[in-house]
Amino acid sequence: MLRFGIDSPSLAARLPGRVALVTAPSGRSGDNRSSIGVLKELCDLRLLLAPEHGVRGDKAAGEMFSDSVDALSGLPVKSLYRPGSKRLAPGTAAELDTLVYDIQDVGCRYYTFISTLRNLLLDGAAYGKRLVILDRANPLGRVAEGVVLERGMESFVGCAAIPPRYGMTCGELARMVNAEENIGCELDIVRCEGYDPAGMFPSWGRPWVMPSLAMPRWETALLYPGTCLIEGTNLSEGRGTADPFAILGA
Repeated sequence: MLRFGIDSPSLAARLPGRVALVTAPSGRSGDNRSSIGVLKELCDLRLLLAPEHGVRGDKAAGEMFSDSVDALSGLPVKSLYRPGSKRLAPGTAAELDTLVYDIQDVGCRYYTFISTLRNLLLDGAAYGKRLVILDRANPLGRVAEGVVLERGMESFVGCAAIPPRYGMTCGELARMVNAEENIGCELDIVRCEGYDPAGMFPSWGRPWVMPSLAMPRWETALLYPGTCLIEGTNLSEGRGTADPFAILGA
């Protein structure tokens, strides 16, 4: 049976001190509870850190937003997608001891959650904070496809020298980037159990949870590495329609 990092029985012991969680709606446990609720029971969860789309997935693509309070948990939310910066603020870093990352990625370089993850590696190293990654399987499996990003062309939609479809879990990607770029972040990866990397999302036996508003189905994630390139033209890739990245036109 596939079990993600959030479901590890040893998780509480790996989350010392004041904890900050980076998550999104797709951060859910095997019994379909929000990672926010799970960590509130397991550790001293002090605050939430929000990537693009927000911790509840209610922000549009590219929409910048400021700090707030999460209505459901009552926890303060610090934005990692705010005007002027996508990094951890020094004052925020002083409020925590352990950073935790739990987001279901879609296995594509353009999807900005992995750019936030790389920033967390940099911030963890800069502020001396341990980064715990609650690993999740890659819905596109182990296949790697596409042209590797050229060094010097990095951006928030292309943060590392990897192909569009990169074939790794977020924990594996973080370990590679941390080593190849000599970042020096203290990493603790709570690995998946029962994961067959040769399989893709349909083999998991789990419901698809939308990681963002324009990613309604697993098939959307499968199309995304190719059809998201349409955004670089004067055509529409279908955002706002019932089937984004599957309906294309002008």
